[in-house]
Amino acid sequence: SQSVNPARRNLVAEADGRGIAIAIRSAMREAGVDPGQINLIVPIGLGTQESDAAEAAALQTVFGDVLKDIPVVSPKALAGNCGAGAGSIDLCIAAKAIAEQTIPATINCDSPRDGLAAGTSPSRSADIKYALTFSGGMGGQNAALVLKRYSKDS
Repeated sequence: SQSVNPARRNLVAEADGRGIAIAIRSAMREAGVDPGQINLIVPIGLGTQESDAAEAAALQTVFGDVLKDIPVVSPKALAGNCGAGAGSIDLCIAAKAIAEQTIPATINCDSPRDGLAAGTSPSRSADIKYALTFSGGMGGQNAALVLKRYSKDS
């Protein structure tokens, strides 16, 4: 999804997270899943006020009331922002979480945003069938992927 925010020279997402929400909805539509089926969200998670607010707005728009029940983890606090490589690292973390059936630990998130199942926590076992990860870049590009646990039956 292309997200254009000319007022900020496309360096940050729109405050309402419109472009991020479009990317997430597109990925979920292509995967054939609805918000209640997602078991883990690995967001951009930069830890900046503007970016986090836009992501939270997008997630609230897409997930509504079920958002509070879906774990949201960001590896940026552990690995930092690896720029153009950050999305691929997030993808690997989401894939490993599904393979191991473990929600990764989160550090340095002592004041999570209201309505998000986020915050500092140890890793923990979970039934993860679907994970969502999304990423964005300068210029307004947004991408989202839904990963599914492998099953011989599907």
